[in-house]
Amino acid sequence: MVEMVASLAILGVLAAVTAPVLSGGIRNYFQAVEMTKEDGSARLALERMLRDLRWIKSTADLSTMTSSQITFVDAGGKTVSFIYDGTAKTLSRQQGGNTNVLADNVTSFTLSYLATDGQSTAAVASQVLYVTVQMTISTSGNQPYSAQYMGSVRLYSA
Repeated sequence: MVEMVASLAILGVLAAVTAPVLSGGIRNYFQAVEMTKEDGSARLALERMLRDLRWIKSTADLSTMTSSQITFVDAGGKTVSFIYDGTAKTLSRQQGGNTNVLADNVTSFTLSYLATDGQSTAAVASQVLYVTVQMTISTSGNQPYSAQYMGSVRLYSA
Protein backbone atom coordinates (compact mmCIF):
# COMPACT_ATOMS: atom_id res chain seq x y z
CA MET A 1 0.00 0.00 0.00
CA VAL A 2 2.80 2.44 0.88
CA GLU A 3 4.58 1.59 -2.38
CA MET A 4 1.41 2.37 -4.30
CA VAL A 5 0.97 5.76 -2.64
CA ALA A 6 4.64 6.58 -3.26
CA SER A 7 4.31 5.57 -6.91
CA LEU A 8 1.24 7.77 -7.31
CA ALA A 9 3.03 10.69 -5.67
CA ILE A 10 6.04 10.32 -8.00
CA LEU A 11 3.73 10.00 -11.00
CA GLY A 12 1.88 13.15 -9.93
CA VAL A 13 5.13 15.12 -9.64
CA LEU A 14 6.26 13.92 -13.09
CA ALA A 15 2.91 14.87 -14.60
CA ALA A 16 3.08 18.32 -13.00
CA VAL A 17 6.55 18.87 -14.44
CA THR A 18 5.85 17.59 -17.97
CA ALA A 19 2.36 19.06 -18.48
CA PRO A 20 3.53 22.67 -19.04
CA VAL A 21 6.18 21.49 -21.50
CA LEU A 22 3.65 19.44 -23.47
CA SER A 23 1.04 22.20 -23.46
CA GLY A 24 3.66 24.71 -24.66
CA GLY A 25 4.57 22.40 -27.52
CA ILE A 26 0.93 21.98 -28.51
CA ARG A 27 0.37 25.74 -28.34
CA ASN A 28 3.43 26.32 -30.55
CA TYR A 29 2.17 23.75 -33.04
CA PHE A 30 -1.18 25.50 -33.45
CA GLN A 31 0.54 28.89 -33.71
CA ALA A 32 2.77 27.51 -36.47
CA VAL A 33 -0.28 26.17 -38.31
CA GLU A 34 -1.94 29.61 -38.10
CA MET A 35 1.24 31.36 -39.27
CA THR A 36 1.59 28.97 -42.21
CA LYS A 37 -2.04 29.54 -43.22
CA GLU A 38 -1.70 33.33 -43.07
CA ASP A 39 1.64 33.26 -44.89
CA GLY A 40 0.22 31.13 -47.68
CA SER A 41 -2.82 33.37 -47.99
CA ALA A 42 -0.67 36.51 -48.18
CA ARG A 43 1.72 35.05 -50.75
CA LEU A 44 -1.15 33.84 -52.90
CA ALA A 45 -2.89 37.23 -52.71
CA LEU A 46 0.30 39.08 -53.67
CA GLU A 47 1.05 36.72 -56.56
CA ARG A 48 -2.52 36.99 -57.85
CA MET A 49 -2.40 40.75 -57.69
CA LEU A 50 0.97 41.03 -59.44
CA ARG A 51 -0.10 38.56 -62.13
CA ASP A 52 -3.26 40.56 -62.83
CA LEU A 53 -1.34 43.85 -62.87
CA ARG A 54 0.94 42.42 -65.56
CA TRP A 55 -2.13 42.21 -67.82
CA ILE A 56 -2.50 45.99 -67.99
CA LYS A 57 -1.96 46.86 -71.66
CA SER A 58 -1.58 50.59 -71.28
CA THR A 59 -1.48 53.21 -68.55
CA ALA A 60 -4.70 54.54 -70.14
CA ASP A 61 -6.36 51.40 -68.74
CA LEU A 62 -5.77 52.57 -65.15
CA SER A 63 -8.94 54.22 -63.82
CA THR A 64 -8.39 54.28 -60.04
CA MET A 65 -4.98 54.79 -58.44
CA THR A 66 -5.06 55.26 -54.67
CA SER A 67 -2.90 53.83 -51.92
CA SER A 68 -5.63 51.31 -51.01
CA GLN A 69 -7.30 50.60 -54.36
CA ILE A 70 -6.42 50.09 -57.99
CA THR A 71 -8.90 49.61 -60.84
CA PHE A 72 -7.90 48.82 -64.39
CA VAL A 73 -9.00 47.14 -67.60
CA ASP A 74 -6.98 43.99 -68.30
CA ALA A 75 -5.85 42.65 -71.69
CA GLY A 76 -9.11 40.72 -71.98
CA GLY A 77 -11.18 43.89 -71.65
CA LYS A 78 -12.41 43.07 -68.13
CA THR A 79 -12.47 45.67 -65.36
CA VAL A 80 -10.56 44.42 -62.31
CA SER A 81 -10.24 46.10 -58.90
CA PHE A 82 -8.12 45.31 -55.88
CA ILE A 83 -9.47 46.91 -52.72
CA TYR A 84 -8.04 47.04 -49.22
CA ASP A 85 -10.58 47.44 -46.42
CA GLY A 86 -8.69 48.69 -43.36
CA THR A 87 -11.70 48.22 -41.07
CA ALA A 88 -12.29 44.58 -42.00
CA LYS A 89 -8.53 44.04 -42.58
CA THR A 90 -9.13 42.31 -45.90
CA LEU A 91 -7.72 42.51 -49.40
CA SER A 92 -10.34 41.78 -52.06
CA ARG A 93 -10.45 41.35 -55.82
CA GLN A 94 -13.49 42.57 -57.76
CA GLN A 95 -14.36 41.60 -61.30
CA GLY A 96 -17.70 41.55 -63.07
CA GLY A 97 -19.71 42.16 -59.91
CA ASN A 98 -18.00 39.31 -58.04
CA THR A 99 -15.90 40.08 -54.99
CA ASN A 100 -13.40 37.57 -53.64
CA VAL A 101 -11.46 38.08 -50.42
CA LEU A 102 -7.84 37.22 -51.18
CA ALA A 103 -6.37 37.72 -47.70
CA ASP A 104 -7.55 38.29 -44.14
CA ASN A 105 -5.68 39.89 -41.23
CA VAL A 106 -4.07 42.48 -43.52
CA THR A 107 -3.02 45.14 -41.02
CA SER A 108 -1.40 47.47 -43.54
CA PHE A 109 -1.55 47.79 -47.31
CA THR A 110 -0.06 50.34 -49.68
CA LEU A 111 -0.04 50.71 -53.43
CA SER A 112 2.69 52.99 -54.81
CA TYR A 113 2.97 54.28 -58.34
CA LEU A 114 6.43 55.21 -59.62
CA ALA A 115 6.85 57.57 -62.53
CA THR A 116 8.77 56.87 -65.72
CA ASP A 117 12.01 58.06 -64.11
CA GLY A 118 11.68 55.14 -61.67
CA GLN A 119 12.23 57.42 -58.68
CA SER A 120 9.37 59.84 -58.10
CA THR A 121 5.71 59.14 -57.44
CA ALA A 122 3.46 59.30 -60.48
CA ALA A 123 0.77 61.97 -60.24
CA VAL A 124 -1.37 60.73 -63.13
CA ALA A 125 -1.89 57.36 -64.79
CA SER A 126 0.04 58.28 -67.94
CA GLN A 127 3.22 58.75 -65.85
CA VAL A 128 3.13 55.30 -64.16
CA LEU A 129 6.02 52.96 -64.90
CA TYR A 130 5.93 50.69 -61.83
CA VAL A 131 3.17 49.63 -59.44
CA THR A 132 4.46 48.48 -56.06
CA VAL A 133 2.37 46.51 -53.55
CA GLN A 134 3.29 46.37 -49.86
CA MET A 135 1.25 44.60 -47.20
CA THR A 136 1.57 43.32 -43.67
CA ILE A 137 -0.28 40.31 -42.31
CA SER A 138 -0.64 39.97 -38.53
CA THR A 139 -2.19 37.39 -36.25
CA SER A 140 -3.13 37.78 -32.63
CA GLY A 141 -3.21 35.32 -29.79
CA ASN A 142 -0.66 34.10 -27.27
CA GLN A 143 2.16 34.58 -29.75
CA PRO A 144 1.37 37.40 -32.18
CA TYR A 145 2.89 37.04 -35.64
CA SER A 146 3.50 39.67 -38.28
CA ALA A 147 5.08 39.42 -41.74
CA GLN A 148 5.61 41.92 -44.55
CA TYR A 149 5.25 41.22 -48.27
CA MET A 150 6.21 43.36 -51.23
CA GLY A 151 6.21 43.10 -55.00
CA SER A 152 6.49 45.38 -58.03
CA VAL A 153 5.31 45.23 -61.61
CA ARG A 154 6.65 47.20 -64.55
CA LEU A 155 3.82 48.14 -66.88
CA TYR A 156 4.22 47.05 -70.51
CA SER A 157 3.26 50.36 -72.05
CA ALA A 158 5.89 52.34 -70.20
